[in-house]
Amino acid sequence: MTLDFYSIVKLTKSILPSMISRKSGQIVSVSSLLGKFAIKKRSVYASAKHALQGFMDALRAEVYEHNIKVNTVAPGYVETEVGIKALTGDGSEYGANDRGHDTKGMKADTAANIIIKAIAKNKREHYVIPLLSFSRFALYLARFAPGLAARIARNYNEDEK
Repeated sequence: MTLDFYSIVKLTKSILPSMISRKSGQIVSVSSLLGKFAIKKRSVYASAKHALQGFMDALRAEVYEHNIKVNTVAPGYVETEVGIKALTGDGSEYGANDRGHDTKGMKADTAANIIIKAIAKNKREHYVIPLLSFSRFALYLARFAPGLAARIARNYNEDEK
Protein backbone atom coordinates (compact mmCIF):
# COMPACT_ATOMS: atom_id res chain seq x y z
CA MET A 1 0.00 0.00 0.00
CA THR A 2 2.86 2.39 0.78
CA LEU A 3 4.46 2.09 -2.65
CA ASP A 4 1.45 1.40 -4.87
CA PHE A 5 -1.04 3.80 -3.27
CA TYR A 6 0.09 6.14 -0.48
CA SER A 7 3.21 7.35 -2.31
CA ILE A 8 1.10 8.38 -5.31
CA VAL A 9 -1.44 10.16 -3.10
CA LYS A 10 1.35 12.03 -1.30
CA LEU A 11 3.10 13.05 -4.54
CA THR A 12 -0.19 14.16 -6.08
CA LYS A 13 -1.08 16.24 -3.03
CA SER A 14 2.32 17.93 -3.18
CA ILE A 15 2.00 19.04 -6.83
CA LEU A 16 -1.73 19.70 -6.98
CA PRO A 17 -1.77 23.21 -5.41
CA SER A 18 0.57 24.50 -8.13
CA MET A 19 -1.58 22.97 -10.87
CA ILE A 20 -4.74 24.43 -9.35
CA SER A 21 -3.20 27.91 -9.17
CA ARG A 22 -2.09 27.66 -12.84
CA LYS A 23 -5.45 26.17 -13.86
CA SER A 24 -3.66 23.47 -15.85
CA GLY A 25 -1.78 20.23 -15.51
CA GLN A 26 -1.91 16.52 -16.11
CA ILE A 27 -1.56 13.70 -13.62
CA VAL A 28 -0.95 10.20 -14.93
CA SER A 29 -0.90 7.15 -12.70
CA VAL A 30 0.18 3.65 -13.59
CA SER A 31 -2.27 1.18 -12.15
CA SER A 32 -2.69 -2.42 -13.28
CA LEU A 33 -5.33 -4.67 -14.71
CA LEU A 34 -5.45 -6.09 -11.20
CA GLY A 35 -6.91 -2.71 -10.18
CA LYS A 36 -9.99 -3.70 -12.19
CA PHE A 37 -10.18 -7.39 -11.34
CA ALA A 38 -8.25 -9.53 -8.91
CA ILE A 39 -6.88 -13.05 -8.92
CA LYS A 40 -5.78 -15.26 -6.06
CA LYS A 41 -2.31 -14.69 -4.58
CA ARG A 42 -2.52 -10.98 -5.43
CA SER A 43 -4.80 -9.64 -2.69
CA VAL A 44 -2.52 -6.91 -1.33
CA TYR A 45 -1.34 -5.70 -4.74
CA ALA A 46 -4.87 -5.77 -6.15
CA SER A 47 -6.14 -3.86 -3.09
CA ALA A 48 -3.57 -1.10 -3.59
CA LYS A 49 -4.37 -0.83 -7.30
CA HIS A 50 -8.14 -0.80 -6.64
CA ALA A 51 -7.54 2.02 -4.15
CA LEU A 52 -5.47 3.87 -6.74
CA GLN A 53 -8.23 3.50 -9.34
CA GLY A 54 -10.76 4.98 -6.89
CA PHE A 55 -8.43 7.81 -5.91
CA MET A 56 -7.78 8.77 -9.53
CA ASP A 57 -11.50 8.58 -10.42
CA ALA A 58 -12.41 10.87 -7.50
CA LEU A 59 -9.49 13.21 -8.21
CA ARG A 60 -10.54 13.49 -11.86
CA ALA A 61 -13.96 14.73 -10.74
CA GLU A 62 -12.52 17.07 -8.11
CA VAL A 63 -10.04 18.87 -10.36
CA TYR A 64 -12.07 19.00 -13.57
CA GLU A 65 -13.09 22.63 -12.99
CA HIS A 66 -9.39 23.56 -12.69
CA ASN A 67 -8.57 22.24 -16.19
CA ILE A 68 -6.40 19.46 -14.79
CA LYS A 69 -6.31 16.21 -16.71
CA VAL A 70 -6.21 12.94 -14.76
CA ASN A 71 -5.33 9.75 -16.57
CA THR A 72 -4.86 6.17 -15.44
CA VAL A 73 -3.00 3.59 -17.50
CA ALA A 74 -3.41 -0.04 -16.54
CA PRO A 75 -0.91 -2.45 -18.03
CA GLY A 76 -1.19 -6.19 -18.01
CA TYR A 77 1.97 -8.24 -18.28
CA VAL A 78 4.95 -6.27 -19.56
CA GLU A 79 8.37 -7.80 -20.13
CA THR A 80 10.38 -6.27 -17.29
CA GLU A 81 12.79 -7.42 -14.65
CA VAL A 82 10.35 -6.52 -11.90
CA GLY A 83 10.80 -9.85 -10.12
CA ILE A 84 14.57 -9.85 -10.54
CA LYS A 85 14.82 -6.36 -9.01
CA ALA A 86 12.15 -6.90 -6.32
CA LEU A 87 12.94 -7.18 -2.64
CA THR A 88 11.34 -9.53 -0.14
CA GLY A 89 9.91 -8.47 3.22
CA ASP A 90 13.31 -8.79 4.90
CA GLY A 91 15.05 -6.70 2.20
CA SER A 92 16.77 -9.56 0.41
CA GLU A 93 16.51 -9.90 -3.36
CA TYR A 94 13.56 -11.87 -4.68
CA GLY A 95 15.56 -12.62 -7.81
CA ALA A 96 13.01 -14.37 -10.04
CA ASN A 97 10.61 -13.38 -12.78
CA ASP A 98 8.12 -16.10 -11.91
CA ARG A 99 4.88 -14.26 -12.59
CA GLY A 100 4.91 -14.15 -16.38
CA HIS A 101 6.66 -10.82 -16.86
CA ASP A 102 9.43 -12.52 -18.80
CA THR A 103 7.28 -14.91 -20.85
CA LYS A 104 3.73 -13.57 -21.17
CA GLY A 105 4.47 -9.89 -21.36
CA MET A 106 4.25 -7.20 -23.97
CA LYS A 107 7.61 -5.67 -24.93
CA ALA A 108 8.40 -2.72 -22.64
CA ASP A 109 8.94 -0.26 -25.50
CA THR A 110 5.61 -1.32 -27.07
CA ALA A 111 3.85 -0.71 -23.75
CA ALA A 112 5.61 2.65 -23.36
CA ASN A 113 4.47 3.77 -26.83
CA ILE A 114 0.87 2.76 -26.07
CA ILE A 115 1.01 4.69 -22.78
CA ILE A 116 2.46 7.80 -24.44
CA LYS A 117 -0.29 7.78 -27.08
CA ALA A 118 -2.98 7.36 -24.40
CA ILE A 119 -1.58 10.32 -22.45
CA ALA A 120 -1.41 12.48 -25.59
CA LYS A 121 -5.05 11.63 -26.37
CA ASN A 122 -6.03 12.35 -22.74
CA LYS A 123 -7.55 8.90 -22.30
CA ARG A 124 -9.32 8.88 -18.94
CA GLU A 125 -8.40 5.24 -18.46
CA HIS A 126 -6.44 3.06 -20.85
CA TYR A 127 -5.58 -0.64 -20.71
CA VAL A 128 -2.15 -1.60 -21.98
CA ILE A 129 -2.91 -5.10 -23.19
CA PRO A 130 -3.14 -6.83 -26.56
CA LEU A 131 -6.49 -6.50 -28.28
CA LEU A 132 -6.93 -10.26 -28.49
CA SER A 133 -5.79 -11.61 -25.15
CA PHE A 134 -6.99 -13.44 -22.08
CA SER A 135 -6.41 -10.22 -20.11
CA ARG A 136 -8.84 -8.24 -22.29
CA PHE A 137 -11.37 -11.08 -22.06
CA ALA A 138 -11.01 -11.08 -18.25
CA LEU A 139 -11.45 -7.31 -18.15
CA TYR A 140 -14.74 -7.51 -20.04
CA LEU A 141 -15.91 -10.46 -17.96
CA ALA A 142 -15.22 -8.55 -14.74
CA ARG A 143 -17.37 -5.69 -16.01
CA PHE A 144 -20.24 -7.52 -17.68
CA ALA A 145 -20.29 -10.95 -15.99
CA PRO A 146 -18.73 -10.46 -12.55
CA GLY A 147 -19.97 -13.80 -11.19
CA LEU A 148 -18.29 -15.71 -13.99
CA ALA A 149 -15.14 -13.58 -13.61
CA ALA A 150 -15.05 -14.45 -9.89
CA ARG A 151 -15.20 -18.17 -10.66
CA ILE A 152 -12.36 -17.84 -13.18
CA ALA A 153 -10.27 -15.80 -10.72
CA ARG A 154 -10.81 -18.47 -8.05
CA ASN A 155 -9.51 -21.16 -10.37
CA TYR A 156 -6.81 -19.18 -12.18
CA ASN A 157 -3.36 -20.61 -11.57
CA GLU A 158 -0.43 -18.42 -12.60
CA ASP A 159 1.96 -21.33 -12.19
CA GLU A 160 0.38 -23.27 -15.05
CA LYS A 161 1.92 -22.37 -18.41
